[in-house]
Amino acid sequence: MKNKIFLIIFFSALISNNLFGQSAPANTTTNTPAASQPGVEQKRETSTYYNDPFSEIDTSEDEEYEESLDRFYAFGRMLHLSLYGQFLNIRGPMADIYKSGAMGGFRISYFIDWDVAFIFGFSLGSMSVSIPNVNPVTSGIVNPITGSATIANIELGLKYYINFYDISKPIAYINPAILAGVELSIIRDQIDQEILTLLKNYSITNPAHRSVAPGLFAGMSLEFPIFRKSIYLGGEFMYHFSFFPSTNPVVLSTDPHFGWINYSGNYMTFGLYLTWNL
Repeated sequence: MKNKIFLIIFFSALISNNLFGQSAPANTTTNTPAASQPGVEQKRETSTYYNDPFSEIDTSEDEEYEESLDRFYAFGRMLHLSLYGQFLNIRGPMADIYKSGAMGGFRISYFIDWDVAFIFGFSLGSMSVSIPNVNPVTSGIVNPITGSATIANIELGLKYYINFYDISKPIAYINPAILAGVELSIIRDQIDQEILTLLKNYSITNPAHRSVAPGLFAGMSLEFPIFRKSIYLGGEFMYHFSFFPSTNPVVLSTDPHFGWINYSGNYMTFGLYLTWNL
């Protein structure tokens, strides 16, 4: 009986040792969940960090940027240098003093967008001076004042090309644009020497007018591309609202011959220009 009990206990211990006492083999995949979970690895490949050098990269944004850059270099503008030749027409009371003349100058246009540019320009011109003596008593005695005048203009403003961006439309060929800004106008008279000699006989001092006045300008232009769009031929019309003082400190209002003179007024310029697209 004791031998049977001993055999039962012995075999029970042996069986339990085989089932529960044997150590399990090392699991090499416990620390690498990505190997047992394919979804994690797939997510890593499509991650925006692009850790995998063989992963697919979305290049649509880069292609759009390159296309827009190519379009700008093909049709856009960066810097323009323009040379002008213009006619000068005087308006207002000063038209009784100054006659029409001519101006020439240059302008630099720096583009901040496809169709908008900052402009800086300088113009220099001349016009004739002819001031009649309207006094009926001395009109045959005191000669009219004649001479010439130099006018200079410094401008700063904006130039906007209408519908320039859509180059597929016919309006882009003539390149219409509007201009506006502020300016500084300078006028300096030079009276003929023989007239000054005659005026001294009547105790009239040199009536030469010198004035510096701020102003505003506005206008429009058309440009036609030539020479593969590197050079443009343009036409421009501009109106200048200048705030010249009405009086000349040298000529008193009580002067019986020329006291009526009024130097206030505006002027217009219109002409042609050549532009280099730098």
